[in-house]
Amino acid sequence: MRVKIIRNLSEKSAEIVILAGSLKKNTILPARLPKECEEAVNSLLKERPKLASYGKTFSLAVYKASDIIKITLLGVGDIKDLTMEKMRMLGGDAARLCRSAEYKSPYIMMLDGILQDSGFVRSFAEGIMLGAYRFEEYKNKKEKDRFSNISLLAQNPAKFKELIEDAVVVAESVNHARDLVNHPANVINPAYMAEEARKIAQQTGLSCKVLLQKDMEKLGMGALLSVAKGSEQPPCMIVLEHKGNKKSKNITAFVGKGITFDSGGISIKPSDGMGEMKDDMGGAAAVLMAMRAISLLQIPANITAVIPCAENMPSGGASRPGDVVKSASGKTIEIISTDAEGRLILADALWYAQEKLGATHVVDIATLTGAASIALGEFVSGIVTNNQPLCNKLLKASGASGERCWQMPSYDEFNDYNKSEIADIKNTGGRFGGMITGGLFIGAFAVKPWVHIDIGNTVTDKATKGYKIKGPSGFGVRLLIEAARLMV
Repeated sequence: MRVKIIRNLSEKSAEIVILAGSLKKNTILPARLPKECEEAVNSLLKERPKLASYGKTFSLAVYKASDIIKITLLGVGDIKDLTMEKMRMLGGDAARLCRSAEYKSPYIMMLDGILQDSGFVRSFAEGIMLGAYRFEEYKNKKEKDRFSNISLLAQNPAKFKELIEDAVVVAESVNHARDLVNHPANVINPAYMAEEARKIAQQTGLSCKVLLQKDMEKLGMGALLSVAKGSEQPPCMIVLEHKGNKKSKNITAFVGKGITFDSGGISIKPSDGMGEMKDDMGGAAAVLMAMRAISLLQIPANITAVIPCAENMPSGGASRPGDVVKSASGKTIEIISTDAEGRLILADALWYAQEKLGATHVVDIATLTGAASIALGEFVSGIVTNNQPLCNKLLKASGASGERCWQMPSYDEFNDYNKSEIADIKNTGGRFGGMITGGLFIGAFAVKPWVHIDIGNTVTDKATKGYKIKGPSGFGVRLLIEAARLMV
């Protein structure tokens, strides 16, 4: 399904979505409605003005000569209260309304007040593509969409053409990330992720390198390798590079946790809900697909992706609670729980990004803790940092992308929870402040400005609403794209 922007309705247009809103308590409609539609909708709204309220919908049909025009009314509420996030949500609603009405080639008529804000138009287009998402890879009987494109109407389409193209790249990348997380763990493994990265690199012009187990052994990545010991699937580390600003010496590394399945290892998880642990590579998916978009959009910044991938399984060869391993940085780690494995692979990945790839700034994103849900619910990701200016950029990117983040405190006292009696550090500080201490464990391996984003609570959406579809959210793709725009 594609979104395009055009100037005029087709003479044969028979499927129209009309955005209705209000301004200074007066109901407003798009300026160039066909006469038959304008009369019918005005009459309806005169009787039922609340249909112009945010999120309200109504369907009707009008006759034009011998043809029937199907109309779906979508309320946007007071124009003054609109935000880009609200526009994304409305875009998602519009896509599913078109699907439920079995439209084939719908036209969406925008309000003039919306068309004056290019950010609103871009966000609405993003929302359409995100809201239309479905994953049916493993179903023999697949639902078929009648519509293959949606057209937005504007008097000056050229003004929005580049914005719409940008929105399409971003939304496609989010949906690709959703696909990766949706795939089961018997399909997605470290080798699959590496092959996916090679394909993305070939399609976009990114440079790609994959470190295999023997390479990581030579580099002394004992933390990462300890996680993979219990699995028959060998680990790997994916490196992608986008050199968008050759004049700058700054290199920002995006590091994504790629645990393709997390059983908990010897510290095995309860069976209830364990199948959901295929989503433990949500950070890796977000980084990989953000890199796809960053390259296609030619963002003028130097961005390097480091994606450590492993499977965490129990076996006779698996790491045990109480083991001590040596990371590539030289720091020794006491393993208190083998279920706190993500931070181990990220420790070696951060070292590699900084010491071998020359990263001047590091942002890691990971489904790190269940404590994120306790602290921030299901809608906001937590941030831990050692550098406020870099953190401020991520928070600004969060506002622009609509992917909400909140900075957590990182007082020195929190580091005491991670102190080990027999090693330099231990891999879990216990329940108190779990999201913070998990982040600070990773921060112990950061020697450059660093931000950690915990998406343990936001990697999936619990219900379908607006552009959000129940299941993998693709959280982090839009956030990292917007962050890259600020890393010039």
